[in-house]
Amino acid sequence: MEEATDELSLMGSFSFVRSLPHRDELLGAALNFLTEGRISTALNQFKEGLETFGILALLRIHHEELKGVFMDTPEPLLASRLESTFMTSYLSEPGSNRRRKEARTLVYWRDWLIEVEDGDTSLTLGAVLAFATGLKRIPAVGFPIGPRLEFLHEEDGPALFPTANTCSLVLRLPVYPEYNGFKEAMEEGITSCGSTFGVA
Repeated sequence: MEEATDELSLMGSFSFVRSLPHRDELLGAALNFLTEGRISTALNQFKEGLETFGILALLRIHHEELKGVFMDTPEPLLASRLESTFMTSYLSEPGSNRRRKEARTLVYWRDWLIEVEDGDTSLTLGAVLAFATGLKRIPAVGFPIGPRLEFLHEEDGPALFPTANTCSLVLRLPVYPEYNGFKEAMEEGITSCGSTFGVA
């Protein structure tokens, strides 16, 4: 009660609680204020918007199917889900050395995601996703465009660490000849960038 004194005063619900039933009445008054008073205008506007195309009626009929769109029901992020989220947009010419290196890098990427999921690194899959897209979870309705992987070949310029473009949802993986080099580059690149992401 002491911690909520200011909020209860603003609601006009502050009073001394003398019994458990009185506490329940006070709680009911506070909930009524929040659900019917404070947010009622915004809620009514939202409902009017849904009624515009008849979505509100469908929502009432199919509420269980649409629950995930409107309510936060986070599923754990798995390596397999993250791997299938990122498509490979472009691979080099079949049979070329570059193509062989890209195929090897894709295997490293899959193995590394499994290590991250298992907790064998200091990163989480959410941190990897945030580095690439700016979001720690995959949205319920998916991404507006499909996230994709590209490759940073040494001969194309500096390619020591991964890079990402969160606007176009592109994650560029460095090409390394061995797994440990790839793993260290991914972890160092994401960790060093992750500490400043979103800071202006």
